[in-house]
Amino acid sequence: MRHASIGLLSALALGVVAISGCESGDGGEQNSSGRSGVLGLIGGRTPNAPWSGPVVLDGDISEWPKETVAFADEAYLYLRFSVEGDQRALQASDQTVTIHLDVDGFGGTGASLLDPIDAAGMGVDLEIQFSPRQSDGKLASGAAAFVVDASGTRTPIPVAGLDLLFTPTYASKWYEARISRHVATGTDTTPLEIDGPWEGIITLSDGSGVIRGWSDAFLATKPVASAQPPLADVMLPAKPAGAIRVLDWNVLRNSPEKSPAGFVRIIEAVKPDVILIQEWEAKEPAQIARWFTEHVESPTGSWHALHGKAWGVAIVAPHPITPLLPDGIDFPQNGRDHSTRIVAGVVPLAVGDIVVGSTHLKCCGTAGSVEDGTRIEEARVIARTLGKAIDRDPTWVRVIAGDLNLVGSRTPLDELGRGLDVDGSDLEIAPVRVLGERATYTWADWQTPFTPGRLDWVLYSGAGCDVLNAFSIDTRRLSDASLARIGLDRGDSASSDHLPVVVDVRIKK
Repeated sequence: MRHASIGLLSALALGVVAISGCESGDGGEQNSSGRSGVLGLIGGRTPNAPWSGPVVLDGDISEWPKETVAFADEAYLYLRFSVEGDQRALQASDQTVTIHLDVDGFGGTGASLLDPIDAAGMGVDLEIQFSPRQSDGKLASGAAAFVVDASGTRTPIPVAGLDLLFTPTYASKWYEARISRHVATGTDTTPLEIDGPWEGIITLSDGSGVIRGWSDAFLATKPVASAQPPLADVMLPAKPAGAIRVLDWNVLRNSPEKSPAGFVRIIEAVKPDVILIQEWEAKEPAQIARWFTEHVESPTGSWHALHGKAWGVAIVAPHPITPLLPDGIDFPQNGRDHSTRIVAGVVPLAVGDIVVGSTHLKCCGTAGSVEDGTRIEEARVIARTLGKAIDRDPTWVRVIAGDLNLVGSRTPLDELGRGLDVDGSDLEIAPVRVLGERATYTWADWQTPFTPGRLDWVLYSGAGCDVLNAFSIDTRRLSDASLARIGLDRGDSASSDHLPVVVDVRIKK
C-alpha cells in the first residue's frame, strides 16, 4: 500500500491524502526520503519545538513555526494539516479524514491502532472524522466525533460538545483546526484538562473504509486547562471618525419579522451606516424599510431599502439609495435563465458616497460540483455586470458582501471582486474575526452535522479606502460583563444561523 502524503501544519496536523513534508506558508518541501517528513518524525515521535502561540484560526498558517504541527493552550488543542493531491472540501468529500488523538499521552488507555505502524504504542481516546463513514458504509457530509475505550469501542459524542472549529470551509491545501479542552458531552474530560503530553496521527480512508494515507505521528504538551471555557471581556469597537460602518447579515428566512428582539439589539448596538441583507424576502422594499422604521431608531428619522427581483437580497440605509444594476442579473444555465442574487446601489453619506452590493451565491455542493460551478459563474457575472455599471463612477469606497456559501472551491471569492477596485485591480478581502476571538467563522448551527465556518465575506476597494475594523459578533463567546456593557443578550447572535459581520472603512486621503 502506498503511504500517501499528509502535511501537518497546526496543532493537530493531518493529511487528507497523505503526509507531504514540512511546509511554511503556502509553499512546501518534501523530505528527500520520499515519505512523510513532517517535523522530522521518521522512525519515531519527536516533540514539537516549544512555542507559546497564539494561533489565529483563519486558514493562514504563516504564524506557525515550521517545526510545529500541534499546540495547546489553556483552552484548546490546535492542529494544522494539508491534503496532498486533488483539493477537496473536508466536510463534503469522497474520502474520510480521521484525527486519532491520545489526549493523555498514555498507551494504556484508549485503543491501540494496528494500522498504520506509525501509531504503535498510542492509546487513542478521541477520534474526529470529516466526511465520516456511516454504519451503512456510505460517507456522510459534515463531521463526527467519538470517544474510544481500550477495547476499541467507539461511542459517538456531539461535535458541538468539542466546540470543534476548522478553517477554511472550502477545498484548500492547508487547514487549521482547534478542539476545546472543556468538553461538554457528558464524558470524562479529565485527560483533556490535565497538563502533560498528548499525541496523535491522521489517516485518510477511501469510500470503502480502506486507509490509503497517513501522517507521521506527532507529540506535543499541554498546560493545565483553565477552570472555565473562555469568554471574551471586550467592548464593541467604536466607529472611528470619518469611517463608514457596514453591517452584513444573512437573517435566516425573514427571521427579523418573526423574532425581532435580537436583531434590534444588535443593530442598535452596532449603529451601521449601511446594512447589507440576505434571506429577507419582501414583495416591496418598503416592507423592509417599514420594519426598520418600526423597530430601529434612524439618525435621519427614516429608513430606505432597495432590493431586486432575486430572492432575499437587500440594502438598507438611513439615506436614499440609488440603484446601480438593472432589476436582477440573469444568465443562461441548463437551458433556462438563472437569476443571480445580487442588489447594488450608491448610498450618499456625510463622509462620502459608498458603492455597496449584497449578494447570496448558490448553496451547497462541494469542489467541482454543479453547485460550485453555479457559484463560480454567478460571481463572474456579478463582477462583469457591476464592473460595467461603475466603470466611470468616481466613488472611492466600494464594498460587496454577502453569503458566498464557500463550501466547494475558493474560486467564487476570487472571481467576485475581479477588477472592481477604483484602479481596476481586484477588491481586497476584509480580515474579519469573531469579536474577542482568534477565529474567523461567520456561520454556526450545531443542530447540523457541519462545524462552524466562514461563509460570509466582505470585499472592499483597497485602492480607495482603508479597513479600520472588521469583526463578526457571536454573543455566545462574550462574558456577562461584556454583554451588559454592549447591551446585548447571550442568545442575540443566534437569531440567525449567520453572524452579523461589521466592517468600518474610511476613504483614503
